[in-house]
Amino acid sequence: MTAFRPDRTMGGLQQQRVGENLGMCVVVLAGETLHVSGRTARKRRFAREPRRKFVRRDHLVRLQRRQRAVAPAGFTAYPHRVTRWLSLIACFLAGIAGLSSAQASHSLRETTGGRQVDIRILHEPLPGGLLVRSFMSDGEYHEVEYGPSAATVRYRVLSPSRNLEYTVRRDGDLLRFEGIFRGKLLSRTQKIDDHEWLETVELSLSAFARSADRTSPAFWIVHPWDAKAILMQATNEGEDTVMVAGTPTASIRVRVRPAGILALFWSSLYWYRSADGLFVRYEAVRGLPGTPLTVVELMLP
Repeated sequence: MTAFRPDRTMGGLQQQRVGENLGMCVVVLAGETLHVSGRTARKRRFAREPRRKFVRRDHLVRLQRRQRAVAPAGFTAYPHRVTRWLSLIACFLAGIAGLSSAQASHSLRETTGGRQVDIRILHEPLPGGLLVRSFMSDGEYHEVEYGPSAATVRYRVLSPSRNLEYTVRRDGDLLRFEGIFRGKLLSRTQKIDDHEWLETVELSLSAFARSADRTSPAFWIVHPWDAKAILMQATNEGEDTVMVAGTPTASIRVRVRPAGILALFWSSLYWYRSADGLFVRYEAVRGLPGTPLTVVELMLP
């Protein structure tokens, strides 16, 4: 996240490479035991098949893993859900774009242990899209541009304390990174797939939170401090009540986590106001065990 740092919410994903390897094993075993349960049953089934066939099947899975990220099961089986979900996001963005400049801005406060950062969010309409700008009191700056499809097309991040300033643009199934990263020139691409890129979760998942869907299609987020994109998924956990500026507020809780095996290691929580879908709260641990909980809250005028 963010809470305007979709970036920072990725703390604790150092296990990514290990997770990808474990994910390979899970895919293979899941394919072999679709109708079988138990370790003994798996061994019996493997014993009936020639060793040569199993090796070929495993090799095919490995090739598929190299070509694209593994999406959560069931997402690609219902393309109409993706279209409907993006339509909801587009309607929500259109509503924001139609607001006055005063209405299209709000403030957040991020607290981690004893450290506080104030965040000012501005929504600026663009021809066929929307620009979301985040100004942090610690000097960081994030800029996310949404295109006509309601998905992210460009992301810019500036962080003097981390010595980075770069821009990411989507070009088909490629993300192009250009700028300065940790004091060094950055110019590279990352291969992704056809899942949407939704950099600002606080905004992008509002329509999903208020829909009847329990799980969202998979989507990409760029982790700014690593300059890498990670495939994510969201789960609607239903109605909840949280404090907003000292007032109990009816909200919808959404859990966001990496797709695949990495979901075991990290997740974050977002709350959206039931009345209008406005983002009001975020919670996650952005680091290793023992790191203080980070909370982002909406600050009412």
